[in-house]
Amino acid sequence: MNLSLALPAWPLVLALPFCLLSGVLLGVRHFGALWRQAQALATGDRPKRAAGLAVLRFLGLAGSLVAASLFGALPLLALAFGVLIGRSVVMRRVERAAP
Repeated sequence: MNLSLALPAWPLVLALPFCLLSGVLLGVRHFGALWRQAQALATGDRPKRAAGLAVLRFLGLAGSLVAASLFGALPLLALAFGVLIGRSVVMRRVERAAP
């Protein structure tokens, strides 16, 4: 008697593009905020506020990664890959904006 409660594969297939897109958006927000924080710290503009925003930025990233890990390894990897894509998008923007 087989009592396994295996879930169908289609929810995972639907979750992967969502995790990838969420990761891209999260990466753009995270690394964009990091760039703005670095500029604020370089100009000496409100360092306490920048430190507080850094904590919130890390908590948001960590919380999103933990939430994706609850759905399994593939959604976690899709989210992490999306964050890396978002990072490359921000880095291209920064390179173009730099004199």
